Amino acid sequence: MYMYTVILVCRLILRCRQDARARFARLRSDVLVKIELLDNKHVQDIVWQLQRFVSGLVEFHRETYQLLKGNSLFPIEVDLSRSAFQYKSTSPVVQDDGTEEDDDELLQADEATEHEEGNLIPGLTH
Repeated sequence: MYMYTVILVCRLILRCRQDARARFARLRSDVLVKIELLDNKHVQDIVWQLQRFVSGLVEFHRETYQLLKGNSLFPIEVDLSRSAFQYKSTSPVVQDDGTEEDDDELLQADEATEHEEGNLIPGLTH
């Protein structure tokens, strides 16, 4: 009789363990599903935020283009002195021999013209 009681207790313990494992597996599965749903929601939120960001950039570009389209500022003619682009350097400075060239002489250059529906740079699209 004692042996029979021990066997029943062992079966009861094994059944409790089996039930606990099944319950744990079910709860774990539920948690994994919830985590996956939450991850999908975050992905959707990020996509939505990126779409808003891109549409904002498109609108900004469109408005900026409209503002700058009317201002045709080219060609710009600027008469710079010869020292305008001389910077401090560690190399020795070359001294001028005293003969100055005529600053009124201008170099021949091509004038900037508009190409392809108002583009200043060929091949550039809006």
